[in-house]
Amino acid sequence: DVFGGLFNRGGTGTRVQPKRGQDIESEVTLSFTEAVDEATVPLRMSSQAPCKACSGTGDKNGTPRVCPTCVGTGQVSRGSGGGFSLTDPCVDCKGRGLIAQDPCDVCKGSGRAKSAHTMQVRIPAGVSDGQRIRLRGKGGAGERGGPAGDLYVVVHVDAHPVFGRKGDNLTVTVPVTYPEATLGG
Repeated sequence: DVFGGLFNRGGTGTRVQPKRGQDIESEVTLSFTEAVDEATVPLRMSSQAPCKACSGTGDKNGTPRVCPTCVGTGQVSRGSGGGFSLTDPCVDCKGRGLIAQDPCDVCKGSGRAKSAHTMQVRIPAGVSDGQRIRLRGKGGAGERGGPAGDLYVVVHVDAHPVFGRKGDNLTVTVPVTYPEATLGG
């Protein structure tokens, strides 16, 4: 945070905090009938996750070393005069606090790699075109034990050849002749 290291006067730094995963947005298109009833649709997801080859350490052997620049905190303090110091992410370890001795071939030492999987997403009955559905904890994986981000699904609904929709009501346009309108039919 902006003021986190403002009054830090050279004391011991804190360990790198867990980081929440990124939010992911995806789109799905339903037929009019599927939107009226509840639907379950497969959704192919692609996001960054801990690298499986190195177990998220970034090191081939799984034994990264502590960054000598930030001493494992992931942050470096710089004095700005007058007893104040500002904290920035460490440029050597990119805020991780660890440096790979032998970088992993898959993630190149970052500890994160692209991951793809398919999940079944339940779309509630009565969803409207353009509606955005939030699924908590189904987004990108967190870092250092942080929680996963959220998945946002934007729903598109195809038009029906006969029925329309106005709010929560179904509508239909029926041609009526003049005699039917005046005399009934």
